[in-house]
Amino acid sequence: MNATALRALGILGGEQLVRLMTRIREGDDALEDDLFQMERAASSLAMAAPPALPPTDLKRRVLSRVAADGYYFLHERDSEWEPTEYAGAYVRQLFIDTRGQSETRLVRLSSGTPPGALAELAGADFYLISGDLHVDGASLEFGDYFHAGASALTGKSGQGCVLFTVVTGGSRAPRGASRSRVTVRPSEGEWAEEGGPGVTTKALGSDPDGGIEMRLVRMEPGASWKSHLHDGPEEVFVIRGSWRCLGTNLHPGDFHRAGVGTEHETTSSAPGCKLIIVKHLSA
Repeated sequence: MNATALRALGILGGEQLVRLMTRIREGDDALEDDLFQMERAASSLAMAAPPALPPTDLKRRVLSRVAADGYYFLHERDSEWEPTEYAGAYVRQLFIDTRGQSETRLVRLSSGTPPGALAELAGADFYLISGDLHVDGASLEFGDYFHAGASALTGKSGQGCVLFTVVTGGSRAPRGASRSRVTVRPSEGEWAEEGGPGVTTKALGSDPDGGIEMRLVRMEPGASWKSHLHDGPEEVFVIRGSWRCLGTNLHPGDFHRAGVGTEHETTSSAPGCKLIIVKHLSA
């Protein structure tokens, strides 16, 4: 295959590419016309191919990489639950950060899911969206936050559950023996006003190994959360209510990510809302 054909297909590189483009810049009209014809042919071939849906995981990775440095929105209706190797266990990918080596996801476990699945599917920190989960002696219910500590987890759900979690490179690595497990119930922890009248936040916990902090934000009906900059990526998952951000309305199950260096203009909630916020400490 000649150089112009390889260039048209986007696979010519190195010294060959330099020589080809140098000849064209120096006025080789025949070569330039040949490249033009090859590019037209390549475009026609691409258009003639039958449409095909990419695998869900590949599509999410591509879209996530494109949006990594900007703003990303994922509505619940636009993503699917994918089966795992464990019976009754499913994952819904919210964002895959290939550079930061982390994946923000929902995990759904049924009553028949084997206990060892939790250690493989969840990160070091997770928040229970629904159902119940019994984790090595701790009984968790809706609204509970759990930090895994140093050892691997085993967990069993009596009636099925859904949890929000971030799986990171640090989450998969062996954890320090000094890290202890932490459970934060809905009635525990301090709510503090932050970001404007009617906006309160509660810290849940952090995973220094994975480089994340997790907290809750409550907005009263009609409240506005003032604008702020992001020195690291910030992720938002809507638990209840409705949240308006950058002209987009997000509802329960919807997800948003703002990349490092971005700014959130003032956001608002007409009916009020409750959000999970994940701050990535390192971009």
